[in-house]
Amino acid sequence: MNPSPTAASPDLVACDRIMFEPPISSRIGLKEAPEAITNPARRGEIRALVVPGEK
Repeated sequence: MNPSPTAASPDLVACDRIMFEPPISSRIGLKEAPEAITNPARRGEIRALVVPGEK
């Protein structure tokens, strides 16, 4: 039986053998949400997290 390919994942990330980018690249306020939804993501942006009260 083959070991799970995900079993080694934490070790690979810890020793920088694979590149890992966080899934959230920016935090925006609730007032900015409509603009973020209607416009394409900026270069390098993965996902914006909407945080009420964030400026």
